[in-house]
Amino acid sequence: MKFLRVAIVLIASGYVLLMIPDNAAPPFRPATSTPFTWRLDERWQNLQSQFEALRMLPAKQLDSLAQIHQENLTHTFTTLQQTDTASVTSRCDEFLDIFFDAAPVMAASRNSYRYLELYLQFRRWVKEQSALRNVNHFTHRNTLYKLLYGTRAAVEEVLLQSDTVNFNPAQFVRDEPSSTPHTVLQGIRVHSGDLLVSRGGAEVSAFISRGNDYPGNFSHVALLHVDDGGVARFIEAHIEKGVAVATAEDYLNDRKLRFMVLRPLADLPQIKENPMLPHLVATFAKQKTEQRHIPYDFKMDFYDSAAMFCSEVGSFAYKKYGIQLWQAESTISSAGTAEWLNTFGVENFVTQMPSDLEYDPQLSIVAEWC
Repeated sequence: MKFLRVAIVLIASGYVLLMIPDNAAPPFRPATSTPFTWRLDERWQNLQSQFEALRMLPAKQLDSLAQIHQENLTHTFTTLQQTDTASVTSRCDEFLDIFFDAAPVMAASRNSYRYLELYLQFRRWVKEQSALRNVNHFTHRNTLYKLLYGTRAAVEEVLLQSDTVNFNPAQFVRDEPSSTPHTVLQGIRVHSGDLLVSRGGAEVSAFISRGNDYPGNFSHVALLHVDDGGVARFIEAHIEKGVAVATAEDYLNDRKLRFMVLRPLADLPQIKENPMLPHLVATFAKQKTEQRHIPYDFKMDFYDSAAMFCSEVGSFAYKKYGIQLWQAESTISSAGTAEWLNTFGVENFVTQMPSDLEYDPQLSIVAEWC
């Protein structure tokens, strides 16, 4: 009996020792890239001051100002679409400046409909243009980021002041053709092989979405599978359980502040050769997930598929079929951010972050739900 008690004590002591975290975090080295910075704090403050002053004007005067800004934006965008390739970057910067200038007027007048409509047209055009440029080039990548992230930020500031009673949270950008099985999710037609980037409500979601060199709006990626009967399943990696298959109900019930639907371009050579390729990709990922338990990849090493983090699920499956996503890899060069992530086991700071998938020129922005 005494021996049994001693054995139990020893086993319990050993268990407690094993539960103590190892204080020696794995070695790490942040990326050596240059983080994007706006350096426009004074500009943002001026726009805020303009908005506060504009709110004091009569509605009729505000409507007149909104009309002037809208016409200027429309004209500038029309000119931009006709601009030669050599001058398009400077013209894009001009459009962005005008778009920012219009934001306080649109917000004060609560005249957001046409502003939002033009934003969606512009975003579709920007993504089309991105396919013509090398997104690994520093200048091109910064321009693409400024245009997509900057215009969204301005629109969201306007929408915060708008009457949202009749606002449709499903914002359609481009109906990219697809031959794969489809269904409807939150009013959006989605296809097998689509990638959905989303932002959760937890604090860690905010950190993931903004923790890399190009702070973004998304913290999670899921690969969609739709069967011939229109039943949707989401293949996604979670910290607490690794890679799993979720129903559409489970996916939506897992709190999301927003999500965006991305779809491979129909004119990619691989898809032109086999229009059902995205569905084969999703089927492959689903079958692999059902065949074995795939643990979560805390190292964020997308070269090793033994374990996977959320971005890696779609990346690995598409790579098997000849499409390399994240043509511009994500980088985390902040020493403080890298050190904090390293305490959770992250070892790779040139990786694939959810927000950066939006800027992949192989993907079309289909719609966003917010």
